[in-house]
Amino acid sequence: MTLPRATLASLRAASVISLILLGVGLKIWRAAETEAPSTEKAVALVQAVMSAHGWQPQPIVTYDQYTPMIKLPFTKAGCLVPVSISLIGDTIEMQDYVKLIYSGDVQFIQDGRRVDTPDARGRQYQRLIGAISRIMAGKQVVRLPILATSPAHGGAPCSAPGDKEWLVMLQNARV
Repeated sequence: MTLPRATLASLRAASVISLILLGVGLKIWRAAETEAPSTEKAVALVQAVMSAHGWQPQPIVTYDQYTPMIKLPFTKAGCLVPVSISLIGDTIEMQDYVKLIYSGDVQFIQDGRRVDTPDARGRQYQRLIGAISRIMAGKQVVRLPILATSPAHGGAPCSAPGDKEWLVMLQNARV
């Protein structure tokens, strides 16, 4: 038994369309993976920004294997209170834990901007923009982990740098 010509042509067309859609889907999936810097690279970037503003790095504090957070303390001559920058990765749920550790005196840096609370949708939106940028222009976008600063930025000389410095750091980190 043979199939009519129209049916064979329809099957071929459906197969070709399926393969094209599969290829496009794989391309988008692959492009959606923006480069997340290694912990060492993220630590180096944070230390570079803080050092440029006169802060001296202190020994890094790591927690147990179940707490995905690294605390980077910094001191500065003339400042009584050290500033801590914690790398909390993409774990937005860590915000409550971090607020507890710092007694609520914390502000977050997400995608180079200071926010009071990390935004999961904003983070996903930035990943989408990164994927589109990679597909269209072949650019790899570096995403920094979400950072927590304590004490929260007050604009004083003894607080962590402001938005502009973090945005510059993020732009300089792009590949």
